[in-house]
Amino acid sequence: MAEEKRNRPKPDESWLRPSERQPPAWLSDRAKTAFRDQRHLERKVKDVLNTDDVNVIEVFGYYNFGRQVLKLTAKSGAAAPGNEELAALIRRWTHDGLKERILVRIVKEVFHIDYPTSAEASKKT
Repeated sequence: MAEEKRNRPKPDESWLRPSERQPPAWLSDRAKTAFRDQRHLERKVKDVLNTDDVNVIEVFGYYNFGRQVLKLTAKSGAAAPGNEELAALIRRWTHDGLKERILVRIVKEVFHIDYPTSAEASKKT
């Protein structure tokens, strides 16, 4: 019985977490780059989430928020997206139950966009 386990063929990588998988060989270079960028983004968002007490169920919401900010930054080109666009995105995700302070930290620490927190914005007015 022990020999059966040793001789069993290794399973494919589908059982691994998405962050541990390697892109398949048949993907184009552009798709491989996008896959690596996605993995890199998720790792950076996870680093931010590891410093806060985040419920496991909410983690995917923060990943999706990071993807949307990435899409917004890609759409705006070299310039950072406007605060109005980011504010609308943050309002949407706080309405879905995510914490505003963590969303703002993701914007600041992952994307290096200077976005004022609600406390900073209220001081300016």
